[in-house]
Amino acid sequence: MDELYTRVRATASAAWLWLIIDPVSKAIPVLHVGGRTKDDAFALVHDLKERLDPACVPAITTDGLRSDF
Repeated sequence: MDELYTRVRATASAAWLWLIIDPVSKAIPVLHVGGRTKDDAFALVHDLKERLDPACVPAITTDGLRSDF
């Protein structure tokens, strides 16, 4: 799980692209565009939860951003 900073076109506003990447297949099961807030981190994780099998318990690693917890 990580987030990337980007600008959308030539606008002054910034956007954060949140990603969860499978380390084996390199698949991106979920991504989220928003800010760099706790709510955006929660939205990403809850979207992943909805896409996984209920019996699946993923192991997620992060860079340690407080919002990730």
